Amino acid sequence: MPSDRMTLTLCALTLAVALGVSLARHLPGDPAPIPVAAPDSLPRRTLRPVPNPDPAAVAQPRRCRPWRVAASPDGTRAWVTLSGKEIAPGSEVVLLDVPGRRELARIPVGSYPYAIRMHPSGRWVVVTSRYSDELDVIDAVSGAVVSRIPVSFYCEEIEFSPDGRVAYLADFFRNQVLVVDLEEHGGRLTGRMRTLGFDRDAFTGGEVAETAGGSECASCGWRLRPADPRAARCHA
Repeated sequence: MPSDRMTLTLCALTLAVALGVSLARHLPGDPAPIPVAAPDSLPRRTLRPVPNPDPAAVAQPRRCRPWRVAASPDGTRAWVTLSGKEIAPGSEVVLLDVPGRRELARIPVGSYPYAIRMHPSGRWVVVTSRYSDELDVIDAVSGAVVSRIPVSFYCEEIEFSPDGRVAYLADFFRNQVLVVDLEEHGGRLTGRMRTLGFDRDAFTGGEVAETAGGSECASCGWRLRPADPRAARCHA
C-alpha cells in the first residue's frame, strides 16, 4: 500500500508540473505563434510508398537519383535533390562545393524531394516533396532547414514572383497551380497557401446549354455529341 501511495503522489506531482509549464507558455498577452512553426514542432505527414506487387521481382540497389539543382548567386554552391525511386523515395538534399568538387552536407527534407529553387533574395533554398505535405526552406548560409510551409501532397515544380513574396507550385495530383504567400519573419522564410475563393462552376463556367446538336458550354466551348440529358454542367 505505501508503494501505491508513493506512485500516486509521483503521478500527481508530474501532472501538476506539466500543467504549470503548459500554462506558463500560454499566459495572456503573449504573442500568438506564427502560422508556420519551426521544423521541430510542425508535424510532417508523409505518404507511404506502395510495395512492389510482383513477388518474383529482383531486389534493386538503393539509388539516390539526383534530380534537380539550385545554385547560389555566385555559383560556388549547389543544392541537389536526391529523389530516390517511387518504391524507395529519398529524403535528402545534398550540398556541393562547386569549385572544390566535393560534397559538404546532406540535409534531411520531405519524402521524394523534387524541385528546388533559390529564392530571389539569395538567402533561402526552397524544396518541394512529392510524398510530404510541405515545402522545406533551407537557409543558404547555415545549410539548415529553418522552416516548413504546409502545402498539398504531390507538389512538383516551383516558381517565385520577382519580389519573392509569392511562390507558385504545380500540383501533380490536383492538376492545379497553388499560390503560396511568403514572408520573412524572425530570420526565417514562412508562408501560407492562399485560398482563392471560387468554386469549380465559377472557374469552368455555369450551366451547359442543350442544343439540337448536343450539349455545349458557352464559357469554355466544351461539347458533347450527341446531347446527354445527364450533362448538367461544364466538365472542362
